Amino acid sequence: MRDSESAFNFRMGVARCTPWVEKMEEDLQSATEGKSLKDPHNLRPSKDATDSEGSSIPAPPHLVELVYHVRKYLPQLKDLVRLSDGRFVDKRFGEYFSQSLSKALGNLDTVLKEYLDYARVSAPLEKRDTIHGLIEEILKRYQGLLEEKEIKLFKKFEQSLPETTVPEDPLRFILNSLLWYALTWISPIVSMGFLTQTLPLRIETTSKEGIPLKRERQDIEIIIILSGHKEPLRVSASPVEMPVLEKEGVAGFMLRLIEDIVRDNRGEFRTETDAKKAWILFSLAFPVERRKKIYYKPAET
Repeated sequence: MRDSESAFNFRMGVARCTPWVEKMEEDLQSATEGKSLKDPHNLRPSKDATDSEGSSIPAPPHLVELVYHVRKYLPQLKDLVRLSDGRFVDKRFGEYFSQSLSKALGNLDTVLKEYLDYARVSAPLEKRDTIHGLIEEILKRYQGLLEEKEIKLFKKFEQSLPETTVPEDPLRFILNSLLWYALTWISPIVSMGFLTQTLPLRIETTSKEGIPLKRERQDIEIIIILSGHKEPLRVSASPVEMPVLEKEGVAGFMLRLIEDIVRDNRGEFRTETDAKKAWILFSLAFPVERRKKIYYKPAET
């Protein structure tokens, strides 16, 4: 039951994605011919990274900023105290002055640092745009190679895409390995598209101790499309002309690693190829996190 529902959702995802792929091809053709894009607001070459900082629970920002500024000047005051050693006519008073002021400055620094820690843990940040932030991070990592291969980038991100239950490190590994696989083994890539979307709610069938269980599940989907722009894509490890995905050798090993991590995190990894239209599609689906995810800024040193 689960496989048939998953396959149905995947086919629906591909169906929704196909017009976008065709649009990407049209716009790539227009860009090649020097024409303007028909829909620059919905489909555009990549720009700066999406802000993944999220929003914080209200906190007294001016007071926190003031504390930062005060702490910034404390090292200078401590340096002045050290420079004043031995410069007093009354040496006993000089020693008392230096010790007392150094102790007072140290205590003040401790109190201010404790307040900053209090402000940090009392104002957690809500996780937002994690997927988009990771995509931008990895694209930036491969920016030089993308420019060298002259690959056009297109993105269509769903606004307010929900968070997923998958932690950041596995997501980063999956996206990084998949992009490395594409850039290393598949050619000639003329354009690369990234699409994110929320899939419809579905019923997932599982079993526990032999008892079948049904529960609602909703996924977010990340689609990566590689296009040869009318020229058939090839996997370099494969001797055939069709854009099949090689299952042996280093390329196949990388795909198996990706599949293992996706499966371990209750995700689904599927591929679709179209020799006629010359594109390869990778689909990643992960469960939506229904709870609000929060995190805390790193502690100040």
